[in-house]
Amino acid sequence: MNLVLVLPPARPGEKRKFTAPPLGLLYLGSHAKKFGHQVTIIDSDVEGYTLDKLVEKILEKKPDIVGFTSMTPFAAEVLNLSKKIKYTTSQVKIVVGGIHVTATHEEMMTISPNIDFLVVSEGEYTLVELLDSLANNKPLNQIKGLIYRDPTNNQIIKNEPREPVPDLDALPIPDFDLIENFDIRNYDLVHAGGKRVVYILGSRGCPYLCTFCAAHLVHGQKVRYRDPIKIVDEIEHNLNKYKINYVGFKDGTFTVNHDWVKKICAEIKKRKLNIGFCINARVDTINEEILQVLKDAGCKTMGFGIESGSQRILDSMCKGTKIDQIKSVMKLVNKYKFFTIASFMIGNPGDTKDDIKATLELAKEIKTTGVGFCPLTAFPGTKIYYDAIKDGTLKNGAQWYYKKNPEHPDEYLETGLYDGVLTFSNFTTEEELKKTYNKFYLRPSYAFSIFKRIIKDPYFFKYALGYAWGLLRKTFDNT
Repeated sequence: MNLVLVLPPARPGEKRKFTAPPLGLLYLGSHAKKFGHQVTIIDSDVEGYTLDKLVEKILEKKPDIVGFTSMTPFAAEVLNLSKKIKYTTSQVKIVVGGIHVTATHEEMMTISPNIDFLVVSEGEYTLVELLDSLANNKPLNQIKGLIYRDPTNNQIIKNEPREPVPDLDALPIPDFDLIENFDIRNYDLVHAGGKRVVYILGSRGCPYLCTFCAAHLVHGQKVRYRDPIKIVDEIEHNLNKYKINYVGFKDGTFTVNHDWVKKICAEIKKRKLNIGFCINARVDTINEEILQVLKDAGCKTMGFGIESGSQRILDSMCKGTKIDQIKSVMKLVNKYKFFTIASFMIGNPGDTKDDIKATLELAKEIKTTGVGFCPLTAFPGTKIYYDAIKDGTLKNGAQWYYKKNPEHPDEYLETGLYDGVLTFSNFTTEEELKKTYNKFYLRPSYAFSIFKRIIKDPYFFKYALGYAWGLLRKTFDNT
């Protein structure tokens, strides 16, 4: 089968400056290639295609089947792309997967006659079995994790669920050359200092049950780890092939299992690989020993989801961390001079202006290199989403992508329709977010810290400009 896998554009017609390769699609495509199928991956974020141009590029490949990955904010684009493809040719089959499908199951297929298949949860084996069945005209009813239409009566059929991939090392490593027009320079991290970056996934699964996150729906709560030797083999392979010198680990929380982390770091040091790398962590998975291990192996950047400066809010979202713990751990992390990025959310269920003020004060106190504030987004599949529908703080609810374009009633609205922001009676999240950004970033002390950083690392100037542009666009978008 000729398979084209597509990452829908975050902003149609616009190239993203800082982005990562679509690892999920790369795993799917590499696995399908292993079983003899022809695969092309189109990364719309680096190509900057409009929706019409993207459809043109897809159909140029003369695919038998087109696969889209869909996160909730981009599902409207997937619906419109599917309609445009089917309008041109009804022979092409369309399959959609990703976290949005796993959270909503048959919902997209129910409202769109243009989608032929949905893949729920981890899709490597489901996709290959689907391709093999279509190629050999075999029945689909035994393919776990598949939702499809019965061709005899158009009824939607849900097959039994598929268990998570038991052995991650059995999957082939991502083949970046499957990406059309692949150029490693298209992918960048602001904190990589201009180095050549490649991305790696070392584990799947999350043992935590934060109320704002649905990651466990796709990968489960049990963390499955790849062999540290094979992980470093992959790093070395990419180093030799693409001349990389920086690795972005995309694991949700890299530091859950310290023994595993130590083995990876020891192997990097053993092979004398001259690379830097970045990770995501939680403060309750950090101690001084693991910081030293990471530093010695070349870790440069650590990202932390802090979320809130209010203990009441942290408890309500089942984060499992304490304010005093956050302060002490971040002080320890700063001692080792990592580039640190802290993420916070504004407009959490139960947030008051005092809670938002506490979040701002904590962001100032922990002194990370970069700080991101974003509105709490209630995504399908999260506890917050269903609670917010019940109590009315999420006005759009499950209707978010049913809304038609008033100028073109046969189309769904595109980017920006679903924001998932909760509605509060005494403040608006957008206004509080804007105030928080301004109060944090317009401080003379922060401006001075940025200036010192630019002197030490001129490439950081690119980061500062990018962030400033993001703030300006956010301001103009809200006016």
